[in-house]
Amino acid sequence: MDAVLRVTHVVLGIFWAGTVIYASFVLLPVLKSLGPNIERPAIKGLMRVTSPIMSVAALIVLGTGIAMTLRTGLAISEVFSTGRGWAIFIALIAVVIYMITGFGIMLPSGARMDKLGQSIEGRQPTAAESEQMGRLARRISTVERTSSIAILIAAILMPLLRFL
Repeated sequence: MDAVLRVTHVVLGIFWAGTVIYASFVLLPVLKSLGPNIERPAIKGLMRVTSPIMSVAALIVLGTGIAMTLRTGLAISEVFSTGRGWAIFIALIAVVIYMITGFGIMLPSGARMDKLGQSIEGRQPTAAESEQMGRLARRISTVERTSSIAILIAAILMPLLRFL
């Protein structure tokens, strides 16, 4: 059972973190540089596929991480008194930050942006619509970078657990 949990956690963690980091630091900046006429439809198409997959991967990584931690018998008193406990705690907080920002901010903002984009398709947006689209894009970009850094922190801490 421990091997299945660990393999599932590691493989999906690599997939999840790798995808998030690649998208944040390579794919999205390149799409942004190509302009909104390419960026928006490309991101919209990618999000239809990646959002559900990444959501499931994130939940499985979180669940297997919690299960592995509980199976190790790490006492609550050890969480804040050992390097291993601190690393697990910080990684958990980083994953929770990612999930809150992803599910609570990015997904709703993306849905609002998509709805607004559909309503202005085929015509020039009003000044208010342009401002709202820009505000949503900035919010998504900021949250996306923040959540990517959170996942990067968790991805760095996990292999270090063996040495703590």
